[in-house]
Amino acid sequence: MKKFIAMFFLCAAFLPVSLPANDDRTVLNYLEHRGSTTYVIEYRFTPHPDGIEISAEGDNRIDTIRWLNGTGVVFWYSRSKRAERDVKAERSGDSIKLEGTLKGKSVQKTFRLDSAPWFQILGTNIAELLPQGKESKEFWIINPTDLEAHKMEAKRTMGQEIEVGGKKIETFKVHFDAAGPLSAFWGTDFWYRNSDSVFVYSRLPELEGTTITELENPEK
Repeated sequence: MKKFIAMFFLCAAFLPVSLPANDDRTVLNYLEHRGSTTYVIEYRFTPHPDGIEISAEGDNRIDTIRWLNGTGVVFWYSRSKRAERDVKAERSGDSIKLEGTLKGKSVQKTFRLDSAPWFQILGTNIAELLPQGKESKEFWIINPTDLEAHKMEAKRTMGQEIEVGGKKIETFKVHFDAAGPLSAFWGTDFWYRNSDSVFVYSRLPELEGTTITELENPEK
């Protein structure tokens, strides 16, 4: 159970959003509240004809993914001074090759997967993972703590009006947990704006407490 908590804690530190087609926004900021400390995480979006590249940077961390439409994540780069991590991974077919360093040690791994998409950063392109009318989807994620691959599941739940930054927003909620029997032990929820599937809010249970992440400017 602790393993999955750690995985969500590190992945959710970078929560890029879904951007609708032809959207001209390129930067969004999020506020990440951990106890009495708040971090600003900046997300940059570079659209491509066949997908999008998303980079998130803040608190001495940077993550970059490349998302291929109809496939999922095909490339991930992650560097964190605090976690002593500097790795990159690339998917080809039903395998992911990863290499880099973790806590001063060289790492090289190959993961054999099934056809489920790779969805490395929670919140990324939720509209493609769970398009309108789709209630659930299994996906793969690499745990940044130990660099192992795990099967997860995203489940769309009820719509809900929530308040972010003093503004009321109509949202839909997605519940993330481990696929299979481990789903009974831990999960987390994320809220997305109905109008464009942009991630706006999450409450993430961790060993040290609950981390709250919210869109800094809900008017964007």
